[in-house]
Amino acid sequence: MKDTKFIIEYLYRDAGNNKLNEEAFIENPDGWDLITFEKWFKSKIIDGLWFNPLDFGLPKPSFPDYDEELDHEWCEFIQFREE
Repeated sequence: MKDTKFIIEYLYRDAGNNKLNEEAFIENPDGWDLITFEKWFKSKIIDGLWFNPLDFGLPKPSFPDYDEELDHEWCEFIQFREE
């Protein structure tokens, strides 16, 4: 089994359409290939696109000044890459 790590790219967009890009490493304890891992991940998120990064142990991008009118928990999945 390969000891591969994946990099996830995702986007935080607040209600004012301000954007922050994020990328983070995801461990691959089951040794899945990238396609299998991405299918699994997409099956766990809303419409294969929206997710709360904290649910997956990922950092949540945030702006320095929290604005309760604009800020929320959801991010948009962009893609996975293999390291």
